Amino acid sequence: MATLPLFGLIWVKFNKETTLAELAAGLWAPLFAVVLVGVAIQTFRLVAVRPRLRVTDEEIVIRDGLLLWKPLRIPRTAIAAIHYGEESGQGRIEESVAHLTPFREQLNLTLRLRDSVPLPARRLRSGNWFWLALAFQGLELGTGIPQRGRPVRWLRMRVKEPRRVAADLDRWLAEDEHLALNESAPVDHAHYGKVITHRGVGGTRVKIKGPLPQPVLAEFTNEGPGALRAWLRRTEFGEGTPVVTAGPGAPPVMTVLNDRSISGKALTKRFLYVESEGRWTVNISGPDRARGFTGSATGSGTEVLDYQGPPGIAVVTCPSGQAHQVHLYGPDLVARHGCDPVASTGAHGPLPSGESPPNRSTFAVAAHALIQVRTTSGADWRIDVTPLERANVDDTQGEDQDDVPPTGHVRPFEHFIAGDRTAVVRYLGPPGPVLFRSGEAFGLVHLDATLTPVQTLALPYGDTEIQLRSHTLLQVTGGNGDWSLEEIHSLNPRH
Repeated sequence: MATLPLFGLIWVKFNKETTLAELAAGLWAPLFAVVLVGVAIQTFRLVAVRPRLRVTDEEIVIRDGLLLWKPLRIPRTAIAAIHYGEESGQGRIEESVAHLTPFREQLNLTLRLRDSVPLPARRLRSGNWFWLALAFQGLELGTGIPQRGRPVRWLRMRVKEPRRVAADLDRWLAEDEHLALNESAPVDHAHYGKVITHRGVGGTRVKIKGPLPQPVLAEFTNEGPGALRAWLRRTEFGEGTPVVTAGPGAPPVMTVLNDRSISGKALTKRFLYVESEGRWTVNISGPDRARGFTGSATGSGTEVLDYQGPPGIAVVTCPSGQAHQVHLYGPDLVARHGCDPVASTGAHGPLPSGESPPNRSTFAVAAHALIQVRTTSGADWRIDVTPLERANVDDTQGEDQDDVPPTGHVRPFEHFIAGDRTAVVRYLGPPGPVLFRSGEAFGLVHLDATLTPVQTLALPYGDTEIQLRSHTLLQVTGGNGDWSLEEIHSLNPRH
């Protein structure tokens, strides 16, 4: 290329007269030089200027000297999701997809934007000759090529260690979505500070008048020599829902009464049918009558507790292996998503030594939550709550130990995890599909940063495919059997 100017000077020196034909024929030299300069520039960009992706506190910065004429800055608030894998982003409208990689390299990371944005792409006429070469190889010129002014919503690229990058980006993306811990007082309740007492002897129907905009607490005291049983009925003589059973001499039994358990709508009256062999008392009240605790509590039978500590991982233990149920409610006594009940286990059979092992259930509990523990009449239980900052560790040895009090743990997993009881788990893999095998006995609930259940992801009806973000907290609900969570990327590895 350097000899072309010298050739031009010699031609002018020894040719006194230049015809138009000779001039037109001689234009090939400068045109060829321009082409060679463009090739050299693009080759230098391709070899020497490697693309870079950098993450700051509030934005992602992408520098690509080959495709972009200036850095592309994407605010965190403009990103909707991160997708991982070679198949991510496929099947989308191609007009809204841009490939930030040359020469048809395999793509393994996709950024999905909330709204379409234009890219600071280089113009095709500015020397991006390799796209023209790809067009002759069958790639449509307008498909996936970053073009200046064309809006896109999907940015597909190739990165090293895509699993780690996707997980880190998804965790960064979720940082501003975490809610602050709720330190406010419990919400107002229509029956807060009110107590309505009903007394009777033997079998009696109690009419509870007026609408109940929120569930209420009912505390039963059995003063007779026999067992006490109670049902909540929609009509005076209709079939009812069993609410409590209390043996003779048992401590007072507290439970939650909810119109939704007997009707799909709010009622103006309902009936409480009590069957007993002696005197009894029922106190109807708001959540303020529940027994408060912060770290540990013990009891027997059925009771409602007011948890007054920080968010944590709770473990309910029946020392002699009895069956139990645990229900979670908000401060207004409304059941949490998928947590009515959060745990429901059968009794453990005796060991060869004749002793029954402890029966335990693990679940997440948010601040100001109300917890109802149900066991057979007279069965002892204890509940222990470990604050989240001490439970959120990569160690699960404490779950299978018989120490008292037991320590609750968050079980981390990236590819696969399994269990045979309720658990709180954290997904550490990249955002993508995960297969939940419930064994027809377990459900799955999504927890937010305050351990509040926000969405039911799976019901105990077999296998369910779900989409998870990195570092998602999950509550496995249910009772006896086996469950597992497995990343679908590991089920179908790409080679």
